[in-house]
Amino acid sequence: MTGLFQLIFFLVLGAFSAYVVDIQHANESEIYILVIHLLLALGLYSSTYSIRLEDTKKNMRIIIPVITVGVLIKIGIISGVLFYFHNDPKYLILGIVVAQIDPLSVAAILNNSRMSKRVRTILASWASFDDPITVLLSFYASMVVAYYMNIENTEINILNISDYAVNLGANISFAIVTFAIWYLIRKYSILVYILLGVVMIIAVSHFLMLGIALVGLFLRPSFDVFISCITKIALWTSTFMLGMLMLDGIDIINGFWLAIVTFIAQIVVGFLLTKNLPISDRIHLAFAQQNGVTAIILALTFEQIFAGIVAITAPAIFFINLFYVMSNKTMNRYWYIIKEMDKK
Repeated sequence: MTGLFQLIFFLVLGAFSAYVVDIQHANESEIYILVIHLLLALGLYSSTYSIRLEDTKKNMRIIIPVITVGVLIKIGIISGVLFYFHNDPKYLILGIVVAQIDPLSVAAILNNSRMSKRVRTILASWASFDDPITVLLSFYASMVVAYYMNIENTEINILNISDYAVNLGANISFAIVTFAIWYLIRKYSILVYILLGVVMIIAVSHFLMLGIALVGLFLRPSFDVFISCITKIALWTSTFMLGMLMLDGIDIINGFWLAIVTFIAQIVVGFLLTKNLPISDRIHLAFAQQNGVTAIILALTFEQIFAGIVAITAPAIFFINLFYVMSNKTMNRYWYIIKEMDKK
């Protein structure tokens, strides 16, 4: 239960630290926002850094559907079920906020020896590239929901089509320029390390998250020994910062139900879109839902227009990750039975 204890420890530590130092509304701090942007960038880069490109080519028929159709189905299940029971348009946004799989959490567990190379590749790709789709949908869905709720004069900067096109172009241009520079200096390891540091700073400061995910596919200096350590520290940090948000008040009951529906949605999509894989691989993907910095960023963004988003999202993230730890511990306990099912 080490993973569960770590989750609870850093969550409680974050809440306790915010209480002792008397930090209220930490999400309003520019430093807080900057740090979670850094954590998200680290998670996206680590996930794509771990992808084996040759394996990716072999599994494109699965990867493309899960990061497109899979995301839409999950959002539909989560938002539809919650809206049906609550009849509150806010839950349409909450479904999108937690729909993606956290790349930082995934990057930290990619060394799991029970996971096949195929599962690691699919999961890393899924976690890295469902974020842009989720973010895009969340902004446009928020405009529809805000109109439905007659919310006007909000301070949130909702992207229009031209803004998104510019942002998408900036991400792609960023990746292309980085590739060109890397290609010229790729034989000089010191320069490659420096380039990585520079592009990470640019990506965080300008929120080029798709760009840094694409960079991880080719800018790969040799530090495999340290990458798992870095991602674990980043994961602990994100959990600590989630705890800081809980000091402002949490809606445990609605957060719990949001977590249950989200976890079930992942199970449905995980089995639905992987029917040609061995049962052990399908189970790994079905129980892969984890949330973290991406959900926090979206929750903070939409709290400005839909009050109560953070109060529900914060405990939901905790419960989702708790379900992940418990389900995977159970899976590991009965792994020999699952492997026997592969043979049938």
